[in-house]
Amino acid sequence: MPTHTITQISIGHYVPVTPTEESQADKGIDHPIVSCWDCDTQWRAHEQSRCPYCARQVGAPRVLNKDEKWELMEAIMNLDGEKTFDYNTECDTWEFHLLLEKHAGTWYDMSSRAVIQACYFALLKHQLKYQRPKIAFAIAFFQEEYAMATDSDLMYNPNKDEVPVHMLGWCEYLDQQDPNW
Repeated sequence: MPTHTITQISIGHYVPVTPTEESQADKGIDHPIVSCWDCDTQWRAHEQSRCPYCARQVGAPRVLNKDEKWELMEAIMNLDGEKTFDYNTECDTWEFHLLLEKHAGTWYDMSSRAVIQACYFALLKHQLKYQRPKIAFAIAFFQEEYAMATDSDLMYNPNKDEVPVHMLGWCEYLDQQDPNW
């Protein structure tokens, strides 16, 4: 009877805590916003990195789920005509805002850069499949929305010395666990 030896190989993968002032300087829509599931901190990262505050989780971007994508596409397909986006045409901009409110009102937040960016990235994938003016309109719309929105209070700021409000609970918890840290 043959005997088999099973060898286990452990492959470690180190993910650094890398957000720096320089890495956070580019605030464009193409620079992914990621967040920590433990402490809700947000930061920008092109590569995997751990949370700059708690270092417990690798950041994950906001991604639209299947239902959210469906609702976003419903809003886009209900746009009138074959428009091209012009932010100065308030009528078209507010028409799309109203469609988003109607079809995606439970989750779409026009002040959340993470949500706006998730919509933008989802549409970039669709644009490759379907060259449609309405999708191009929505992509341009989200680019402008992102530029008008501000960073969340949860956004990591390497220039601040004080602990962010959302991290105060964590600091108290850690102090109770190990007061010498």
